[in-house]
Amino acid sequence: EKPTSLEVSITADKENIKVNEPFTVAVDVKFGEKEINKDANVVIEIIENGMSVGSINPEYYDDKGKYGLEMMFESVGEHTLVAHVDYQEYHEMPSLLLDVTE
Repeated sequence: EKPTSLEVSITADKENIKVNEPFTVAVDVKFGEKEINKDANVVIEIIENGMSVGSINPEYYDDKGKYGLEMMFESVGEHTLVAHVDYQEYHEMPSLLLDVTE
């Protein structure tokens, strides 16, 4: 039986994100029980204080459907990362809200 939904999660390896301090973002992509390996199109959109400021492509880094990258912010405030994931005819876009402090 074919799965009917794409499961996507986005996480950071730290709870408290500070300005100019690197952290790692991971996007986990599954289609039913199957981890999606390199076949998904994954883009992370960066939103700072309500404004979209760009997007980056995370690297595929293991055979468990994980994509990730290291990043940091140069300003304090509310930052949102939105993982736009396309696989076959499915599109998911979970978000991660980060409060960046000094």
